[in-house]
Amino acid sequence: MTINMEILILIIFIALVVQLVVEAIKVLFKAIGKDWSSNRLSFKWLTKVFTSALLSMFWTILLCFAAKAGIFEGFGFMLVWPILDYVVTGILASLGAGKVYDLFVSMRDYKDKLAIEKTTTVSVIPPPVELGGIATTTKI
Repeated sequence: MTINMEILILIIFIALVVQLVVEAIKVLFKAIGKDWSSNRLSFKWLTKVFTSALLSMFWTILLCFAAKAGIFEGFGFMLVWPILDYVVTGILASLGAGKVYDLFVSMRDYKDKLAIEKTTTVSVIPPPVELGGIATTTKI
């Protein structure tokens, strides 16, 4: 399993950018909502819509498509449909850069644990027997 760090860093970057953009939009619509406080023209519903998880998810999926950044590809797994990889990556990245980083650290730790298990496996190989010799076995 080869890990493509460029793709993984790009995914964290996308998550961070969308997180900051959604925060900026939230501030913008709160300011508009204060200025337009009449009963007819209320923008309070815009704040709820544009700052929701749905907006974050939409933007991260769109950016993952544009950048061709897929988490499965980043960890060395190729899916039959790369579109699915971009959608899953966008959904995960919409949770925020911190959550994506925690996922990457967990995967790295798991990979390190697998590498340690592979190197500590003990295998017993019987000694070679010369032609015409008799093989002896010892019980332990």
